[in-house]
Amino acid sequence: MADYVITARSEYSVASEVEVGGVIEVVVSDGDPAVIDVQAGPPGPPGTSSASYLHTQASPASTWTVNHNLGTRPVIAVRDTGGQEILAAITHASANQALISFVAAKTGTAFCSL
Repeated sequence: MADYVITARSEYSVASEVEVGGVIEVVVSDGDPAVIDVQAGPPGPPGTSSASYLHTQASPASTWTVNHNLGTRPVIAVRDTGGQEILAAITHASANQALISFVAAKTGTAFCSL
């Protein structure tokens, strides 16, 4: 049996749709079917830890200063004290600080994640 290289032509790869140990059938350009046995490869290197920071704003303020010290501009989810997500204007003042502004003073949390 000849070796084939399969290139996915969409955002999904063939391997993501087949469980390890499964078999898939692929029809190559000449019309002949090819049976592929799916095997697990060696484990990859350990990933980096996903750093995060939770800011709690206990006293009402129209601007929150969040010193997250993550060294980058994180994704920030802002919630009121009831846990509901709220809209805010977020300015990344630096790689370690964000300013969160509201029309009226609010309390709640800002969860910063990479």
